[in-house]
Amino acid sequence: MTSVQSAMLCEQMQDGEQEALQAAQRGEEGAQTSIANAQKARAKVHPLEASQQDVPAPIRRCFATVNLDAIADNLRVVRKVAPRAAVCAVLKADAYGHGMVPVARTLVAGGAEWLGVALVEEAIELRRAGIETPILVWGQTYEGAYEMMVDFDLTPVLCTVDQFEALSAAVRPGATWKVHVEVDTGMARAGVPCRDLAAFVKSVARFKNVSIDGLMTHPANADSPSDGFNRMQLHRWREALEIATSCGLNLAWLHFANSPGALSLPKAGANLKARLVGTVCMDYCMVDVTHVAGVTRGDEVVLLGEQQGASIDAAEVAEWAGTISYEIVCNIGRRVPRRYVGGLR
Repeated sequence: MTSVQSAMLCEQMQDGEQEALQAAQRGEEGAQTSIANAQKARAKVHPLEASQQDVPAPIRRCFATVNLDAIADNLRVVRKVAPRAAVCAVLKADAYGHGMVPVARTLVAGGAEWLGVALVEEAIELRRAGIETPILVWGQTYEGAYEMMVDFDLTPVLCTVDQFEALSAAVRPGATWKVHVEVDTGMARAGVPCRDLAAFVKSVARFKNVSIDGLMTHPANADSPSDGFNRMQLHRWREALEIATSCGLNLAWLHFANSPGALSLPKAGANLKARLVGTVCMDYCMVDVTHVAGVTRGDEVVLLGEQQGASIDAAEVAEWAGTISYEIVCNIGRRVPRRYVGGLR
């Protein structure tokens, strides 16, 4: 939908509603028809279908430029590090603040075999944007989520018997749904403890319409390659793979590494690497330009990025703030319009 079409739709919706109200007040027979038309216009924009491109072009001077070619290049780097591994591009939190749908299209065009999200709603937004690539859904799900996973052809990551039971109830008669199971090798966030994996596999075997197709875990400190905890987790991961084999699981997908892990632990014994790829006022911030020569009203100020050969990247800002780069880019909210360059939009 173009910006003009979107604006026209809003006008039609408002006009239709006002016409319906006036007609009802006059008692005219066309009132119900006008109401129906207004409701139909409103229904054309579903919340899960909305994206940055479905709204009128912003007129504010504040914007964020996202270089999709750079994201595509990141994928190529991961390919070089792990040439025999498939790639799951993780797009949670609006692709870490970069814009989930445009980033997904770019990575799918670049050959990413999987996409990963934290919420069912995120996965549905991708499906409604026309993306058919397999999507892995992490996170503890809620009532009704498994029905939506089945409806939108999504692959859940499970780690409790209750989750298996809920998904089994949602699967249509005669069908079998493939899932991945998370193993906790030390991050202590979610997952089946390694020592309990054999008993867990045995306990969920009764759900005949749910098939374990993949096994995963998450390194807790892959940003520090020399940390001995990484090696301990890798050791537990390999133990988990041996247990899975002894339980008779025929696993198509194994994934251990996130982005730092893929770069620092390239031999983690997996075949799926996960690419992982805010004091200010609400809409203003103040910058001291006392010692900057030649500044005039209206000059562009770059808070994060490049300008005339100088740059400030997310890692630098994160170091100043005492946090990680993910938090910096994820806190660039949707109220900051994106301008995409390169790639597929």
